[in-house]
Amino acid sequence: MNSKISDPSQVEVDEFSALEAELAAIGATEPEVKEKRGFAGSAFQDPDPDDEDVIFEPVKLTRYDKALIRLREREAKRDAILSKGELSVEDQRRLLVTNETIASAQRELEKASERAKDDNARRQESIDEWRKTDEGKLIRNAKRRKVRDQPNNDLSHLKDDPEKLAQYNRDKRSDANWLKRKRDKGIPEHVIRAAYALRLEERQKERGLGELPGYGLF
Repeated sequence: MNSKISDPSQVEVDEFSALEAELAAIGATEPEVKEKRGFAGSAFQDPDPDDEDVIFEPVKLTRYDKALIRLREREAKRDAILSKGELSVEDQRRLLVTNETIASAQRELEKASERAKDDNARRQESIDEWRKTDEGKLIRNAKRRKVRDQPNNDLSHLKDDPEKLAQYNRDKRSDANWLKRKRDKGIPEHVIRAAYALRLEERQKERGLGELPGYGLF
């Protein structure tokens, strides 16, 4: 049994004829139909940069972008010196130094270009950029802590009060020794935590102080 194979060119003719028929039926032109169907260029315009309701993501410069910017800046300095025409001794010295910095910037650009071609280098660059974000800093610093699971206390408010700073350091050493003795005795950690909280509370009451910062020893 022979099966009839459709001619591709005939399929295109049929589709074109169907489009012409649709145009004739609604009395519209081909561009109007395309726009109605979402094919017109105006339907996919970029967001208006002057629209206050549009939020644009900040442009993140790559290592290559930064190297290129440095090179262009140094070339601009060189061109500014050369634009003077007759150069003084100081101008000639500045030109020599600027040419050296341009050569260095060109080498940096070449290295950045090679790194951009390497998948591992691009991945590492993305990791480095993430580490600079607030979330990246928080997670990275937490992973780097070996002894405590909280960041160190902010002691900037004690810099101008040597007496309070000295008392803070004495309390810290005393608490560290107290915790060590408890742990050496094999006391469960949750019991030590509860006892340590009571220890801090009693210290506050004895000194008539308000809320004291924890020492981040856990």
